[in-house]
Amino acid sequence: DLAALSELCRARGIITVAAAGQFPVPGFLRQLFVEGYPVCFPGSFPSTITPAASSILGEPWTQSSRGPKVDITAPGYGVWRAKPKLNSATPEDDIDVGEGTSVSTAITAGTAALWVQYWGKDWLRQRYGAATASAFRWALRASAQQPAELAQRLRAESYANQIRVKPWRNAEFGAGLLNAGKLLKVDMGSVTREEVCRAEKARLGDKPEPRWAARYARICESPH
Repeated sequence: DLAALSELCRARGIITVAAAGQFPVPGFLRQLFVEGYPVCFPGSFPSTITPAASSILGEPWTQSSRGPKVDITAPGYGVWRAKPKLNSATPEDDIDVGEGTSVSTAITAGTAALWVQYWGKDWLRQRYGAATASAFRWALRASAQQPAELAQRLRAESYANQIRVKPWRNAEFGAGLLNAGKLLKVDMGSVTREEVCRAEKARLGDKPEPRWAARYARICESPH
């Protein structure tokens, strides 16, 4: 099944990124029919890296799913993307503003590929083994940017009047905003496999689901 495939990827040191999901319905309807903004599958599996969506100014997107299963938040609202023109016999290349946690997922997946290329797949595999994806999650959270940091950078630009910094809700939108530059500055040479595994076990909490607890134990206690 999908959960087993996700765990197989993790066991082989493959980083899996899956969208948190979204609820594109008016707020009053969400309050009537939806309890919270639950993260969809497979983003809700503990083995995946799950991004929620924000605007390009770092504000959480109102339609993004959220909750404790979210690891990080990345741009997913008001993001320029490729979009072909289909109003003629011959499609033409064009760009347009898009939205969705699928956008933030693509950005996060690209950042994961950049991280693997930077440190080297073989080096990561040798150092972390089946816990490679967990090491990426550790680095992702350690390098997360807070909205105030982003605001400080943008105030010197033309966005200054649009920035509204609000307290970050870690329980809903993860450790903070994705920052690829900060991510690559995290010294993985000083981060041990044991440290990564301790963080993963703490993330599961005191009473994890038995199937996930057993799989994490195999990953963190098995040899490389």
